[in-house]
Amino acid sequence: MGSALTKALRRTEAVATAAYDHGARRKASGVSMDFAPTAPLAGVSGWQQQQVHAERYNLMKEWVYSAINALAGEGAGQPPVVARLTGTKAKPQGKKLCELQRMTKTVRQKAADVEYEIQADHVLVELLEHPNPMQEKWQFVYSFFANLVLTGMAYVTLGYSKRLKKLELYSLPSTWVKPNHEQGLFAQFAVKNPNAVGVEPVTLDRSQVGFAMLPNPGDPLAVLAPASSQLRTLRIYEHMLNGQESFMRNGAFPSVVVTMAQGPYQSIKGRPVLTNAQRRMIHHALRQNVMGDMNQGTAFIVDGLIEDMKPFSLTNREMGWDKTEDKIKTRILSAFGVHSFILGEFMPGSQAQAEIIEGRFYKRVNTYLDMLSTLLTNLLGSLDGNEKMLIWFEKCQASNPERRTSTFLSMRAAGDIGQNELRAEMGLPPDEDLNQAVIQSSMMAGVAQVLTLLGQRAIQREQAVATLVGMGIPTELAEKIAGKGLPEPLPPEPSIPPAGRENHEEDEEEPEEEGIDEETKKELKTANFLLAKALESPEQQAEQILESVECRC
Repeated sequence: MGSALTKALRRTEAVATAAYDHGARRKASGVSMDFAPTAPLAGVSGWQQQQVHAERYNLMKEWVYSAINALAGEGAGQPPVVARLTGTKAKPQGKKLCELQRMTKTVRQKAADVEYEIQADHVLVELLEHPNPMQEKWQFVYSFFANLVLTGMAYVTLGYSKRLKKLELYSLPSTWVKPNHEQGLFAQFAVKNPNAVGVEPVTLDRSQVGFAMLPNPGDPLAVLAPASSQLRTLRIYEHMLNGQESFMRNGAFPSVVVTMAQGPYQSIKGRPVLTNAQRRMIHHALRQNVMGDMNQGTAFIVDGLIEDMKPFSLTNREMGWDKTEDKIKTRILSAFGVHSFILGEFMPGSQAQAEIIEGRFYKRVNTYLDMLSTLLTNLLGSLDGNEKMLIWFEKCQASNPERRTSTFLSMRAAGDIGQNELRAEMGLPPDEDLNQAVIQSSMMAGVAQVLTLLGQRAIQREQAVATLVGMGIPTELAEKIAGKGLPEPLPPEPSIPPAGRENHEEDEEEPEEEGIDEETKKELKTANFLLAKALESPEQQAEQILESVECRC
């Protein structure tokens, strides 16, 4: 009925448009007319668009549902982030570089050269986590994805609940919202539940409605959804499913055909006609003697009662279902950018291939997340005139578990990450006593050399600390390793001339044996000992260093 009504309305619109054009031309040429040409039926096209959207929601089944559920479910699991823009220009560095890598493309371009502060406790954070009483964050984002890929349009409305005294966000079906272009493109929107009979639509302005659309190249006001591009394939698939259902409902599927032997049986010549009771008796005998897994491989005896037994069943290949189903599935999933591996059906030959497939899938998901982030930033970013907010959802990233583990181990060996960071990556709790190994075995020889130079007074304590910090050792630990430094050497004691030489004006100083004080000898001994232990395990080296520090302190 909907299809017939749509065709009738299209013909009506065509006639009305032709009459309007004819009247407009006659009026422009100066011909007097008893009536003024009126605009064609403006509501027909709008009704048709709503009807098309309603038909698209009926496609949410079979492989279409599988593809949309994969996209929407993945996007709905990403956490939202709210940041306040400070307005100052700043080059990305430090922690900001890491945050930019988790942003989608459009948001990253906006935040690259502007300083911002991520808000952990803000009204918009609460709004995104709990948009309205019916939808949490997951349902809100899932609904946005499903509306967008099914109908090509996704609407988000903003309102204020007087009862709850808070802002509310709703992701509405495309059939509930009708744009009004009388005062400008998408200047107003009429919102109404089509199932609510007798309820007047609510008119919202552009500041209360945000929308995202998948454009139709042939019409800037129209949309082209992935589901619409595969309508013929979907109809073929529906006919195939109907054929399968009819075959299973109307077909007969005996596994074998049993042929009774020729007569005569008493007064009957030829093959006898059995009664229902006789058929049940023979069927029971067959089930008991030759049918079922218990009788697998049992010999079948052909005698005067049963003449022959032949297989009688159709395989899936003989029915021809598998010849077209794989091709149809590939066509449908390709329109949504979903590989069968994402649905758990096919495993690529290597981990690298799996990562490429996931990367292409996440690229499609991130595109829709980017559209939602831009929509929410435009809708909510300037609610408070005193500050501008930036809203985004963290992007999905494909990962190779083996390569990621190898990378983290290499970074740990190089000292680029700490012990607890590696434990967190492996899903382990942090080290409770905070006794992390921060000096790698490859660094011990360098540490021992620094201490040796310090003991020989070749470098100052400040230089030793700076060198240890430059090697990646924390400043506090570097200061403890360097100790308090070596004491200044004591001045030589004045020599007392022997008796009988007091009156000599000048006495030659007796040469003193050049030596090293006891403290310096102690420091050199410690440094040489640490150098000898440089090739031992990190734990033993750390103990020796700490012991030397305690001795100097």
